[in-house]
Amino acid sequence: MLNRERLERFARGLPPVVAQVGARALRAGATTSGGVAYIRDWRAYRRLPNAERLRLRDVFPQLGDRVTSSPFDRHYFYQDIWAARAVAALGPDAAIAFLQKFRAALKTYVSGLETYQRGNAPRMAQSARLALECGIRGYRGLHDWTSYAIRTYRQSQSSPPSHHPKTKQGGPQ
Repeated sequence: MLNRERLERFARGLPPVVAQVGARALRAGATTSGGVAYIRDWRAYRRLPNAERLRLRDVFPQLGDRVTSSPFDRHYFYQDIWAARAVAALGPDAAIAFLQKFRAALKTYVSGLETYQRGNAPRMAQSARLALECGIRGYRGLHDWTSYAIRTYRQSQSSPPSHHPKTKQGGPQ
């Protein structure tokens, strides 16, 4: 008979999907149809040419989340517009101060992500490594943009405003 300590050690070594599937099993309706569809999709994926090897310990299926379409969440797009307007309303000096703080926060965040990536990449599925790298590159790009924005604000403060010739539509030529 297994003692409690050995059983707990065994349970801690199980992939997270085991606990999730167990909890979902209590909701038989969603789990049964979602689980069947998940297994069908898993098998179809494995048959694809050059499909990445999937390991049970890397999966975390959301068995009740199968939907035919996903609604457009306006806040994901409009939050950037809101932020741009909020920074512009601050004025140049406050905008520069905000951007400097934002750049410092991004530097710290990217550094943490890179440290995580170096320590965990060998154990991550290829798609997870690529997704993490995509996120890191995006944050690096945002960091670079903040440096550019700060330089642009400072240059505009040190030189008189330029007047671009206008087209008939009112924009620069």
